[in-house]
Amino acid sequence: IIGTPTQVELCRVRVLVVLDEILKSFKAEVVRLPLKLQYLICGRKRAGLLPIIEETSTNIYFPSPFTDAVEASSANPVETDQDETQPAIYITGEPNHVSRVKDMLNKLAVQKAKSMYHKDTALYARKIDWLLLHRRDELRKIMHDNGAYIEFPPIGSGDNRVTVYAENRVNAERTLRALNFQACNIYEACFYFNNRDGAIYDPAGAHTFFDSTSNLSSLVSQLSQVSGSEVIYKTDPGCVEVLGAERAIRNVYQRLQEMQFLQVFHQYTVFRVESSNEQRDFISGKKNGKINKIMKTSGAKIRFMPFINEYNFIIEVESTSFTKALDGLTLLQEELPAEISFYVPESYHKRIIGVGGKNIQRIMKKYGVYVKFSNTEEFASLGGYYNNQDNVVARTPMKNQINLDNLRHAVMELIHPKDRDYITETIQIPFNLHRDLIHEYQNTFIAEELVKKTNTHVLWPDAELASNTVELLGPEAHMPLAFKMMESIVPEAYDLRVP
Repeated sequence: IIGTPTQVELCRVRVLVVLDEILKSFKAEVVRLPLKLQYLICGRKRAGLLPIIEETSTNIYFPSPFTDAVEASSANPVETDQDETQPAIYITGEPNHVSRVKDMLNKLAVQKAKSMYHKDTALYARKIDWLLLHRRDELRKIMHDNGAYIEFPPIGSGDNRVTVYAENRVNAERTLRALNFQACNIYEACFYFNNRDGAIYDPAGAHTFFDSTSNLSSLVSQLSQVSGSEVIYKTDPGCVEVLGAERAIRNVYQRLQEMQFLQVFHQYTVFRVESSNEQRDFISGKKNGKINKIMKTSGAKIRFMPFINEYNFIIEVESTSFTKALDGLTLLQEELPAEISFYVPESYHKRIIGVGGKNIQRIMKKYGVYVKFSNTEEFASLGGYYNNQDNVVARTPMKNQINLDNLRHAVMELIHPKDRDYITETIQIPFNLHRDLIHEYQNTFIAEELVKKTNTHVLWPDAELASNTVELLGPEAHMPLAFKMMESIVPEAYDLRVP
């Protein structure tokens, strides 16, 4: 299926529905609901949907969260009289089951709408566009994991407001933290050039470079192509603005540095990095020690600036010297926090922490890593760290990030093998079997045998992705058994060619 991302996602769902109708003689129905309610119905990691599929043996295909409502509404034989402008959820299966699912989804929507929590926040408009163009999978995962919907302004609108709809405050806040964390991975750089009185440097009139639109457009497109970043030239105040991943920013810097004739016009360079407010003290150090040291070593100025929302702040690295600005950025990056999170059953927390925190302090000191264990209450108020189930977070400066894994191993050594090293393993099961397997085994064999014996959970892919990849999440020691048990319920299919 080839086309624009929005059209491709719409088309894929239609194709899956048609295949169900033709190959399985299923009935197809449509439920139209606002996207914000669709995510609430599904719940975190679609946990709310699984019992419905299991009970009714239906396929439920949801639209993309980035679907334009207008594009979603086109004439369809199975349409009902619901609001035509809302994105469509397709249900396929036996006629009586399809009608039941339709009723269930509508009832759930009414129920969830009553208790819905929403919150507005602001992000830098160009970063919103960047995320929507280059980070769709990450945004989709944030919504999927939290059962929350992020309403973005249209691409290129210049609007910076984002609204999150979720079942409760915890899910909404976790969504917003994850969204702002994504924004931290996008860097900005501004290279200022003296584009007016260039003649004083070069009587031959090299400054005419900045007067030629074709020169500037060629420069901008060349920088963008070589780096994969978004590049803008602003005549007033003569500045090349770059937005993109850290590697892309460095590529632009390198290319500008290679253009010797531009060096004489360079006035100053500013790098802007976004970071979480919670990390502010961690980055600056005691009495601003870390930042002062970076400024002294690199000769660049570093400023902390407030951001347009309550989650992040901006760090600016500035210098009139091309190289000093980059040195400042490099040294700053070494002090930015590197983090991992993982799961440790709460029954082990006290033992690992030790009396008065002695055990964990010894481990932290050995690896130079800070560790925080969350108890049930704290975990409930956070909703998990990087993964939904994670209740321990470890943090260290980027220059020491190799020790994060060493620390995790040291902590895991103190846990019984059956409870430690939670990993995700994938198993290939043809997509067309998922519905039947969930219906037949989810509540019986999977819940009663597989989960109880191996402490491993089965994560089914969303139906509209039509993926053959099923994830198993559980302790490493039990994974081979869980894998075998899962394999045992998958029917084998053979193609026999008879002339």
